[in-house]
Amino acid sequence: VGEGDDDFAVRCEVAAGGHVHEARVVSGGLELVKEIAAVAAPTVTVWIAQPGARSDSAVEKLTELGVARIGALRTDLLKGRFTPARIERWRRVAEAAAKQSKQARVPDVLEPAGYADVLSPEAVVLSAEGASGGLADRIVGRRQTTLLIGPEPGFSEAELELARASGVAVATFGPVVLRTETAAIVAAALALREMGFLG
Repeated sequence: VGEGDDDFAVRCEVAAGGHVHEARVVSGGLELVKEIAAVAAPTVTVWIAQPGARSDSAVEKLTELGVARIGALRTDLLKGRFTPARIERWRRVAEAAAKQSKQARVPDVLEPAGYADVLSPEAVVLSAEGASGGLADRIVGRRQTTLLIGPEPGFSEAELELARASGVAVATFGPVVLRTETAAIVAAALALREMGFLG
């Protein structure tokens, strides 16, 4: 927030409805002055196998990073289940985080889906085991990707085999083992960096 030149009007930036505007505080509310051009982020979708409360922080940070979609991932070793209340909570968290970070878009929060249903040619499965390389190598040259983040116990061997049989990359973060919500944030940041959006 700052003071503008005309009549010392207080100016601010407002994010709403998928747009960011420069605005001026006037009696009775805000007056939109002009739309601020947003830099379009590559299309990154993150599926998270974490139905607990810790997932809220991942949704918040993923929104701040500019991901396009966040989905609830059902896997073989998932502990607990995704409730409608949790998905609705994610939507509220994403909306608030988009406003706070002046994101031009609020990520779509996708309904729970099974692992096999979201495997696709642009997907990368993040796993501490059974990986054939690092995430960065799987992202180079892409403008869109789908990241699958498993639960605390990881993906089952059957799930990893299904990915390999489907031609889907299985990648690792290297020597570190991350909790699900941390892995989601790190994976999205690395992907966006390799796509030339961050850093």
